[in-house]
Amino acid sequence: MRTDFQHLLIQQDGGVLTITMNRPEVLNAFNDSMLAELTEAVEAAAQDEAVRCVVLTGTGRAFGSGQDLRMVVICVLPLTMLASSRLLPGLALSPMEEVDIFYPVL
Repeated sequence: MRTDFQHLLIQQDGGVLTITMNRPEVLNAFNDSMLAELTEAVEAAAQDEAVRCVVLTGTGRAFGSGQDLRMVVICVLPLTMLASSRLLPGLALSPMEEVDIFYPVL
């Protein structure tokens, strides 16, 4: 499994894979890059038969504070404005995708 992520620290001890979100300066808020890295790490863990459990944690004083709202203002607000102006009717804005995983994620 890849371990050279920009915003994640990866450690495996036997069947336990620990994924540590590493953006303590913003209380581990998700941005696009971190979300892509987390998706990649979880998908790789799901394919690794040696991984029996995934522990998700964060560095610093907070586990995670949710979406980095600076990115929402920069990226989503223009799309929301387009949708509300009826230029893009039916536009759905969802940052999360479903990931199939078959063991405990803590």
